[in-house]
Amino acid sequence: MKQISLTPRAAMPRLADLAKPLATKAAEFLTSQSLSIALGVVALVAILDFQLTGAHPVRMACITLAWAVQLALYLTLDIAKGGADL
Repeated sequence: MKQISLTPRAAMPRLADLAKPLATKAAEFLTSQSLSIALGVVALVAILDFQLTGAHPVRMACITLAWAVQLALYLTLDIAKGGADL
């Protein structure tokens, strides 16, 4: 008969050690300027498509809102770091 152990396996701490670097990389990606530019271009295309055809207003609104939220997060973190030196 097999015994069940309640002690954590050796692989579990490795996953926990990996969580912080992955979260850091995800935060860097979500607050990157390249993502902001890419979302801005996609939002512009969606707005122009909506203006030309009148189709897909929800898609246009969701894409534009995603870009606005990402841009606000990017700028808020930039201001918290001290902003640009003038």
